[in-house]
Formats: sequence, C-alpha cells, structure tokens
Amino acid sequence: MIVEKNPDGHRLYYVRILAEHCLLLGRRVCLVLGKATESGAETQIHLRDLLNRVTVLETTDFSQGEVERLSRVVGATLTVIPDGDRFAIELGRAGSWAGSGEVSLLVMRERAQPQRLPGVQLAKTLLRSYFFARARRTSNVRLSLLKSATWAGTSKVRVALDPVTIHADEQDKMRVAKAWDMDSDLYWFGVLGVISVRKNLSFVADAVKRMGGTPVGLLVAGRVDEDARSALEYLIATLTTTGVQVRVVDGILEERDLDAAVGLLDCVVLAHSNEGPSGLLGKAAACGTRILAAGASSLRRDVAKYPESATWCELSIGPMSAAMRECRILPRPERVRDLGVTGFVESLL
Repeated sequence: MIVEKNPDGHRLYYVRILAEHCLLLGRRVCLVLGKATESGAETQIHLRDLLNRVTVLETTDFSQGEVERLSRVVGATLTVIPDGDRFAIELGRAGSWAGSGEVSLLVMRERAQPQRLPGVQLAKTLLRSYFFARARRTSNVRLSLLKSATWAGTSKVRVALDPVTIHADEQDKMRVAKAWDMDSDLYWFGVLGVISVRKNLSFVADAVKRMGGTPVGLLVAGRVDEDARSALEYLIATLTTTGVQVRVVDGILEERDLDAAVGLLDCVVLAHSNEGPSGLLGKAAACGTRILAAGASSLRRDVAKYPESATWCELSIGPMSAAMRECRILPRPERVRDLGVTGFVESLL
C-alpha cells in the first residue's frame, strides 16, 4: 500500500516509480490518494498509465490511526509513505505502529526549513530528529532519509537516493525547442519544476540582467505558484527591456517535456532558499547539463561531488551573476551515467 496525500511536485513521480517496481516483482499494489487527486492534472501526468493496474482508495484522513486501519483492510505486507516527514513525527510521538505488516517512511527533509528568528530552525531540526529517532526504533518501522542523487558518504540512518529517470530523446528536444521558440544560438539558463517563491526568480532575473549584453536566454517552465507570480512579472518586465530572451511556460509539464527542457538548457539554475535534495540536479547531471546552485547548504554539499559539472555560490545577485558568466564560457560537461532508481526503491521497498 502506497500512501500519498499531496499530489504536488515530484511526489506522485515517486509513487509511480515505487508502484511500477512492485508490479514488476509480481506484487499487488494499492494506492491511497487524497480526494480529487485521481482526477487532477498531476495524477494524469504521473499515474495515468498505472491506474488501471492497481487498486485506488481515496480518503481525506491521513492520520496514523486511519492509515493503520486501511493497511489492515487491504492486508498490506508493506505500507510505504513517500512524503513521510509528518507521519514519522506522528509515529515517533505514538511510539508504535499498529497497522498490517511493516511501514516504510521517506523523510524528504532532514532539516527544518530556514526561519526568520535566530535559533528557531536549529530547535525545530533537533525536535524533528528526536521524533525521527523514536520512529526508527519502533517495531516494524523502516525510516529512510532522502538524499540527492549525487550524494556519497556515510550515514547512521538508511538513505534513499533521489531517483533519476530521463525519458526524452533528441526528437523530444527538437519538438520542445520549436514549441517554446528557444533559439539555439543563445546560451540558455533555466528555472524548472514547481516555481515557488523559494526558487528566487527575482534574484535570478537580476543576476542575468547584470551579465550586461551577453547573448543569453532564460527559460521558466513549470507550474508557477501564486506566491511567485509577482516575481515572474518582475522578471519579464526587467529582462525584456535588456535584450535577454525570456520564455515562460506556466503549467504542469509532462515528464517527457521536462526531461527535454533539462537536456536543451545549457545551465539549470537551482537558487533555493529551502534545504533539501533537488530532483532536477540529478536530471541535469544525467543529461550533461551544467548546474548553477545557489543558497541552500544542502545544494552546496550535493554539487561538490561533480565540480566539473556544477557550481555553487551565495544566494545574492553579485555572486550569482559572476557564476553565470563563468558557466557561460565553460564547455558542456560530460553526462553522469551512474544515476538511476535502484538506490531509491531498494531503500523504501
């Protein structure tokens, strides 16, 4: 049984990878989704080829007690919760799992998000770590930490590497370049995926603007959250007067189109305020697309493994613009070929 309350971002992508792997192993699969999720756009993109091969249950109650009850109704051997941070905290508080079989939880963010008040982030991180540790010591509970696809190191806790799949081919790239009017003579930076305020579009726009006359383009492609709408409007107003070519594709991207965009770009920009792995980092590395990361310390650690492919800088306009100029003159990096989904599914299943 795979449980996912939130259809946003890459969560249903994780669900699909896990469900398909289970089906390949001959297991029966039940998906527990939120009400109306099954008819949503994210579901149609990630799960449409899967829904007729699995059982689907809908609920509005994702509490520990209800998930335990559903696991017993289904007779689950294993219950997997890919977005498991809150559930792990709830289970750590309870100190027991009363569902059928085992439960496997993926903690997507090891650390709490940055806070305005000093010390609050550290306090929240310590509290989260306490409950995660309690959950990990509970019988029939498996807890994994999500790490970047490029992560390499040691951990006392089970690690699940962010899965990487690339479905686009050269024809897909040509189709997307034509549809989005991406001039091949320009050097293209891009901000992709769910575009929230934490992706700092205004910083990216100002950094590109400071490049001063360099023939570049900026692609913003993915669903734009309302909290980032004003930043997007600022970006368009700022850059179109400077000669920078701006392309905006506002909407949920088909996975093949997202993969094609990653491959088309000369440089993927990950200017993140929030800590945590980036799935786009792995895709860019696998496509041989240069990566400019800024801000999050987690990104700094993740890109360190591939210095020939990726650069990290501070999340401010001057350092980002300087890094963009450097990326502009560097050759396209080699593809990283040791990425995939094995480390992800083995940890959770």
